[in-house]
Amino acid sequence: MRTAIFSVTLIVAGTLLGSCATMSEEECVVGDWSGKGFADGAAGYAQSRLGEHAEACSKHGITPDDAAYRQGWAQGV
Repeated sequence: MRTAIFSVTLIVAGTLLGSCATMSEEECVVGDWSGKGFADGAAGYAQSRLGEHAEACSKHGITPDDAAYRQGWAQGV
């Protein structure tokens, strides 16, 4: 019984961790990079978080607007 519960727990944890992305496909498509930068800056994230967003959006064939993100981030901090 313990083995079954442990196995289910591992599967659920793996699924949840594997689906963690900093941005959804819809957010990538909308592309409010200035707004995303502002929100990240206000939340205390470093500018390097843009790399995580770029990785998430690359799965959908979208490249972030680096200049707009950095401008928004600077206004948010």
